[in-house]
Amino acid sequence: MRSAAATYAARGIRVNAVAPGMTDTPMTAGMLSVPMQREGAEKQYPLGGVQTADDVATVMDWLLSTDAGRITGQVIPVDGGFTTVRPLVK
Repeated sequence: MRSAAATYAARGIRVNAVAPGMTDTPMTAGMLSVPMQREGAEKQYPLGGVQTADDVATVMDWLLSTDAGRITGQVIPVDGGFTTVRPLVK
């Protein structure tokens, strides 16, 4: 992200990435349909639960908006705190 952002910044092009954690989608449906596995996954996230695709899309929508016009070269984790404040599994 940093390299691409540096390459294209002079052209006014912003480059960012969204790094989602476990998201309730068709791809994870098999695992999340098993109650014990879903509960285990939910406990991994400091904010609790498993996020939805809409949760991730909201961040992407913001990044594409003028409100994030000064953001470039970043990887934005959308993971309920997993990468920064992950607790031990309870």
